[in-house]
Amino acid sequence: MTEALISTLAKIGALRVVSRTSVMRYNAGLGETHEAFRWLEIAYRQHAEWMLLLKVDPCFDKLRPDPRLQDLLRRMNFPSYI
Repeated sequence: MTEALISTLAKIGALRVVSRTSVMRYNAGLGETHEAFRWLEIAYRQHAEWMLLLKVDPCFDKLRPDPRLQDLLRRMNFPSYI
């Protein structure tokens, strides 16, 4: 059912603006890390303000062990953490 939701969001996105944050959060929640990081990189390049929540928002919990998140936080000049 959640994969169907992402598919629906993609179809709607072809017709009008869909929140990139929503798409990324659904991908992260589903464990679709490659897609989640693709959207995180887009948000990083666009200086999305919600990126400030990367270290505290529970929706990113599944991504925290991934070295790509550590790299992204480093590029954002966040202090390192374990």
